Amino acid sequence: MFKLSENQIQQLYKFTEQHYVEWYDVQTELVDHLANGIEHQIGLNPELSFESALNNEFKKFGVLGFSEVVEQKTNALNKHYRRLVLQSFRAYFKLPKILLTIVLVLALWQILYISDFNFKMFIIIGFLIVFQFILIRYLYIKSRKNKKMVKLTGKKLLINKTLLGLGDLLQIANTFLVYPISFASIHNSDFLFLENPIYQFTITASMVFLTIILFVSIKVVPEKLLHIVIQQHPQYKSMLL
Repeated sequence: MFKLSENQIQQLYKFTEQHYVEWYDVQTELVDHLANGIEHQIGLNPELSFESALNNEFKKFGVLGFSEVVEQKTNALNKHYRRLVLQSFRAYFKLPKILLTIVLVLALWQILYISDFNFKMFIIIGFLIVFQFILIRYLYIKSRKNKKMVKLTGKKLLINKTLLGLGDLLQIANTFLVYPISFASIHNSDFLFLENPIYQFTITASMVFLTIILFVSIKVVPEKLLHIVIQQHPQYKSMLL
């Protein structure tokens, strides 16, 4: 059976890069696919040149070329990341973690309930600042590490981009906390809604849920995802965040 040489494999990597595939892990999948197709073609027709077989395989990707594959892979990784976040988040609604979650919500609600207006604002604004600080610091550290690895290896991984993107974390944050506060402030520009026990409970529950989401998004999920990737592709271990 015909097998491509190492030089021809490297030509395939260069070919994918020339066609706007910048992610090494996606390049590798495409190279495997192209190599199998080329080897099959030449095995059936030994007179067929490597270049002709490559063009035949590339035509199978249609007018969009590899861009559709990159988009599908990106969407699949983001979806898998969000699924892992949801699975880890659900764990806090099962024993024994749900008890701790309830205690935290009730304790924070009680603090807001008995506090004066200024201290309520201090708690909420302080939470938002700390939340953003932790998130930005995490992304900054991971981004610097990613840049160093890209500079050292010359390779970018789509999985690292997915980890840096953190799924829809910011949209979730807006849904659970920023949007409700904004909606309430429209109806009362003086933020008197903070004296309403129902709004107090909504805000405290959102703060606890956001804390859980942040924790699973920057700690639990990356570890799970990296473990899966290393099991499936051990060659990427030294290039992962």
